[in-house]
Amino acid sequence: MRKERKKHTDFLLKLGLNIRYYRTLQGFTQKELAARSRISPGHVAKLENPNYVIAPSVNVLFRIAAALRIPMSRLMNVDFKLDDEKGIE
Repeated sequence: MRKERKKHTDFLLKLGLNIRYYRTLQGFTQKELAARSRISPGHVAKLENPNYVIAPSVNVLFRIAAALRIPMSRLMNVDFKLDDEKGIE
């Protein structure tokens, strides 16, 4: 169970880094992305902060991706294997 939790945490950290990367690529501040995504600036800050591990809803991810004008799959692209032992990728 601990290994799965670490993978989940790693995925969420990479997701937050992707949000930050694409936000800065667009030249948006956290406040601007929050307004465009209709979420609070604090929520954006927590998603991007590697010291917080929060799982955003699919709805929030869709709104962030739309605000950044990218497919949601690009935010989720983290080169992540769910279960190495069973060969599921």
